[in-house]
Amino acid sequence: MKIALLAKNKLGFVDGTYSKDSLPDEMGYQWEPCNVIVLSWILNTVSKELSARIIFASSVAVVWNDLSERLHKIDGSRIYFLHREIISHFQAHVFAQARYHQILSLLNKEPTVEATASLAVSLPPLHCITRSVKTPAWMKDYICSNQSSTSLVTAYISSLIEPRTYAEAILDPMWVDAMQQEI
Repeated sequence: MKIALLAKNKLGFVDGTYSKDSLPDEMGYQWEPCNVIVLSWILNTVSKELSARIIFASSVAVVWNDLSERLHKIDGSRIYFLHREIISHFQAHVFAQARYHQILSLLNKEPTVEATASLAVSLPPLHCITRSVKTPAWMKDYICSNQSSTSLVTAYISSLIEPRTYAEAILDPMWVDAMQQEI
């Protein structure tokens, strides 16, 4: 914002060097339109919640000081939630470029420049994991629910056909064991 105001030679309205009182009376009529133009630029760049409060201001310098006091406060809880949101984006299944743009948009929400620098330092580098993960030896004793093991169990269970008669049941040792356990 300061760069745009400096380019238009209007930064003095914001920092108070071009106040209406500091100008001669014959230039006072020119101060008002310039002040309103800068005020409209600021109104077009702030959110609706903030614009409702500053729409009735008479001086851009008052609005600028109010906004800078409000927005330069360090809000610890806001920084914590942004850190948490950034970490959750690292854990989501998003392509690296989309993830990069999401993180940049989160960093633009930071309340201060110092907090942005601390976030940028603590971010791990973006990279794609290409290595395959081996199942630990102690996990092999447990049934894991993946597609291949589920289909094998389903195929095994569906291959079991219940005998229709007692004569068929005593021919299969598994059914004989099951009948022994029932008794």
